[in-house]
Amino acid sequence: MDTTIQVNYVEGFTQQHLIKANQAVQLVQDLVNSNAFKEAVLDVRKFKNPRIRRRTGRRKYSNQEILDLILGGRDLNNPADQIMNFRLRLYDSEVNEIGNTNMTTLIISTYRGYLENHAVGCYAAHLLHEYMHTIGFTHSRFDVFGRDRTVPYKIGQIARDLLGAAC
Repeated sequence: MDTTIQVNYVEGFTQQHLIKANQAVQLVQDLVNSNAFKEAVLDVRKFKNPRIRRRTGRRKYSNQEILDLILGGRDLNNPADQIMNFRLRLYDSEVNEIGNTNMTTLIISTYRGYLENHAVGCYAAHLLHEYMHTIGFTHSRFDVFGRDRTVPYKIGQIARDLLGAAC
């Protein structure tokens, strides 16, 4: 049985934004169910700090366990049910940023300008990066030299590469 995505909440989207968001959600769903994605996750040489906040403390997750969490739809508020739950919000910002995830509400927020000015594949990769936060994986805002090896950044990079998205 394939993993599906359920969008449970949307805020700040126009009709045009929703069309692009739905396309991105479908890309993510197709991607995570592809053999290429599964192989790419399993082939990552080393994730930096593959631990989950609020779940297991110091335990490190293997590549297979990370893949199982993604495919199981195991965000911090739901059991593994093979449904990735997305709560999406668009917002305006004075700074040039992509977005963030609220770890209490698990809402994935994206800067409106990013969605409007980038290809659907870029937004899809962003959604998958942020989904990794809803599972509980984190990265430092300040460790710019190491965060590209963290689970959210590596998974986002895998998505960009496989989708051919130049973001």
